[in-house]
Amino acid sequence: RGVKKTSLRLVWPGLVVDADRAARLRDLLVHRLTNAAAEDGAIKGLEGRLKALSPANAWYSVFGDAAYAGRSAVRMPLSDRVAPLPLRAPERRPLVPVGVLRFSFGGEGKLKVEWLCRGPELEGQEWIKIGCLRQSADAQLTEWSVP
Repeated sequence: RGVKKTSLRLVWPGLVVDADRAARLRDLLVHRLTNAAAEDGAIKGLEGRLKALSPANAWYSVFGDAAYAGRSAVRMPLSDRVAPLPLRAPERRPLVPVGVLRFSFGGEGKLKVEWLCRGPELEGQEWIKIGCLRQSADAQLTEWSVP
């Protein structure tokens, strides 16, 4: 409350999941990041920087589960959020895309970050297109083994 929040959307374009699998993948990601942060390395450093900004920045909060549990409303990219009761009004958040980053892990656990594009390089409809995650009802889920 009273703290600005930044929202990030992680997209794995090669994975098609349903709501249950999305929640399981989120849990797996949080588990793996928590374990990785217990060891020396880039993830531990990132966790330290996040927690220096706010003690609330634990992995389970950074990658919250609100989108997978309860009655979370689905919003289109670049659309404002409506505050819950009693306010029930648009929050007037800035709707400005910053860019698209690709993260990949190279040899020796080194993290590589690459800018694919920045905010002004795409038009609004292009941002909406790349931000939409919905698939057709008959889309096949990606094969997987439950971790």
